[in-house]
Amino acid sequence: MSTTDIAILIGIVPLSGLSAMSYWIARTNGFKRYGREVVYIWATLGLVLVAIRILGVAGFLDPNLTRHVLSIAYLSAVLVLLQVLHVINGGRKIERPTASD
Repeated sequence: MSTTDIAILIGIVPLSGLSAMSYWIARTNGFKRYGREVVYIWATLGLVLVAIRILGVAGFLDPNLTRHVLSIAYLSAVLVLLQVLHVINGGRKIERPTASD
C-alpha cells in the first residue's frame, strides 16, 4: 500500500461521516423541499466518491477509470443541481445586472 492509498483512505473517513451526517440533516432538519433535495444530492455525491475511491484503492478500478468515473459523478451532480436551480426559479431566466443598474 502506497502513501497515496493511505492518504485516500484517511480522506475517506471524514467524507463518509460528512455524507452520513448530510443524509441525517436532510431527513430530520426543517429544510424546505428543494433545500432538502440539494442536501441529498451532496450526500449521494459524497457516498459515490467514497465507493469509487474504495474500489480504486482495492484494485478493482484502474486509476484512469477511477478519474473518469469521478468526473462523470461530479458532472452529473452539477447538472442535477442546475435543474434544481431552474425549478426553484420557476423556469425564469436569471437576469444579470447591467452597468446602468
